[in-house]
Amino acid sequence: MQGYAIEHGVPESDIIIEPKARDTIENAKLSCQLIQACVPAVSNIGLLTTAFHIKRAEHLFKALLSENQTLHCFYVNDRTTRRENWWLTEAARQRVLHSYKTLQGFHAN
Repeated sequence: MQGYAIEHGVPESDIIIEPKARDTIENAKLSCQLIQACVPAVSNIGLLTTAFHIKRAEHLFKALLSENQTLHCFYVNDRTTRRENWWLTEAARQRVLHSYKTLQGFHAN
């Protein structure tokens, strides 16, 4: 994703990467902590992820960012799990089910 952002004009110095997360919820939590620690005064946050993750990531980040921060979401196409093919393989169905369960668990907390 970093390479894609740089190729499309985002200065490398403006990119913050959170390398420790094991899933999307953990990434959102750790990324928001990192943003607050590194650039607490920034008001516009860009989020780049795959099309498969964009809705879930957007929901999580909006819930975790402060009210004075605006989230701008961008996505690139995922080669394996898309709207038109997610049900065709067991692996893709499991990814979608995992996303659904993850969001349900996030709402329960």
